[in-house]
Amino acid sequence: MMLFSLIAYQPLAVILALIAIVRGWIYRSKRVMQLSIWMLVALLLAVFYPFHQVSDLVWMLIPLWSLAALELARALNILPEERRQVIGVAGLSIFILFFVWLQFLAITTLPIPSSQATDSIWLMAGSLALLVICILLVGVGWSARTAQFGATWGVAVALGIYSFGAMLGAGNLRVTQDQEMWTADKTPAQADLLLKVASEMSDWSNDNINAQPITIVGVDSPALEWLLRGHPISLISALSASASPPFAITANQNNPTLAAAYRGESFVWRQASLWDNAAPSDWMRWLAYHQMPQNSETIIFWVRNDLFLDTKSTKP
Repeated sequence: MMLFSLIAYQPLAVILALIAIVRGWIYRSKRVMQLSIWMLVALLLAVFYPFHQVSDLVWMLIPLWSLAALELARALNILPEERRQVIGVAGLSIFILFFVWLQFLAITTLPIPSSQATDSIWLMAGSLALLVICILLVGVGWSARTAQFGATWGVAVALGIYSFGAMLGAGNLRVTQDQEMWTADKTPAQADLLLKVASEMSDWSNDNINAQPITIVGVDSPALEWLLRGHPISLISALSASASPPFAITANQNNPTLAAAYRGESFVWRQASLWDNAAPSDWMRWLAYHQMPQNSETIIFWVRNDLFLDTKSTKP
């Protein structure tokens, strides 16, 4: 999964860095050799560390992007008489790669196997073959430099746009709730909403957002205790029949005793992406939309009936 995340989040850097490494070791470039050794050591430490996570790759990204920048800088030496041809090749490459991406998006919405998915796969393969043929023809008809620089900048722009979108997802800067490899799994999903409801109910029933005590029944979550740290908290494994705390939090299960004397609202507490059990179609959809099937843990926040505003015993 860590190695896959490099391709998923850093495709441009990986391609350019591999080219730079091969070129640097062939020509014995000291700078490239040092950066490549640094990158390899950082990768091995991240992969073989027993408690590793994807974010441990951050120290590898420094030499990775340094190598990619060295290789991309080679494509800046464009002569004035070559600029139009290079821009043309780059534009053609971007257009074809954009069409390939559209076909890939179409495949994620089609059942596999099916005739429509097969047609889209053939269109993708044919488009990539057409791109290679066009670049070869440019190299033969004009010059190898024009073909190389045009293809480099076309691929760099296309993958750069993809990498920018992946960066926004990894930084949780997207509007949609995506599943990212760089973020911690099993994170509280509706913590803010739960705290807001608990504070409002406490304020309505006891004139203070932190006045009412909360009893957590059978839910083992230090994060939940920290979230509600402003309230007096009691931890119990089971709620006795005689107990009637103002607020209670239980797991999502049928509880006739609480349902008779309380009103409850469910909240999604922890969510875990099913990375290990994902099918190939799930991975394809994740590459396109960063959406992965999840396993959710739901809890219920209970409030005693007499504490609501529509009851007679509630304070005005």
